[in-house]
Amino acid sequence: MPSEEEEIINLIAEELHAGRPPEMIVEELVQAGLPRGEAAQVVQAVTREISGGGRGGARKPPKGGGMPWVTVIMVLTILILLWFLLS
Repeated sequence: MPSEEEEIINLIAEELHAGRPPEMIVEELVQAGLPRGEAAQVVQAVTREISGGGRGGARKPPKGGGMPWVTVIMVLTILILLWFLLS
């Protein structure tokens, strides 16, 4: 069962695959309480993963340096905490 962070990443990926502009997704994250810079970083990281994810099928963290995903997970954790605090 995927974690909340993975679910959010998957939702962002689905929106991007559906043709939704990244700027609209960033706006939704900002409205949910995430600072604009962090929202843009999350969407950008998911966009990079989608565009580079076609090499080898399944999404795997890069060997030796998965730092972008660590950042994405940290930002998503902050987003979830903010959402709980603001709800």
